[in-house]
Amino acid sequence: MEKKFFKNLIAGNQSSPPTEVESSLVKQFAGAINIEWYKKEDDYEAIFYLHQMEHIARFKITGELIEYKINIPPTQLPPFIIETITTIGEIMSSVVINQLSKHHYEIIVRNKILQRLVVVLDDKGEILDRKFL
Repeated sequence: MEKKFFKNLIAGNQSSPPTEVESSLVKQFAGAINIEWYKKEDDYEAIFYLHQMEHIARFKITGELIEYKINIPPTQLPPFIIETITTIGEIMSSVVINQLSKHHYEIIVRNKILQRLVVVLDDKGEILDRKFL
């Protein structure tokens, strides 16, 4: 059992999505390259590149987009997000999470004593969650 777990962890669980899901990705993310598909419970997740940025999109089996994430350089964060985060520490990486009509930011920060933590903020800069890694 343990060997299977680690094998799946390393190899992932790549799969082929239904046509509706693939079509939805192509329609909503025209020009996506290096697409890798994964089955996540009842949904499908695609990891791909678009405009030289890594994206992760999650779809229902019907093809409906649930959410997508983009790994962005910290310089592309809104100034008010940067201002809030720099009071905590140095930005190590940043992701914008798009869910229907709302956006969140997930940022990995290193504080003054070199501890790393993940901070989630809403689109107004309010901290929703903060935990050490």
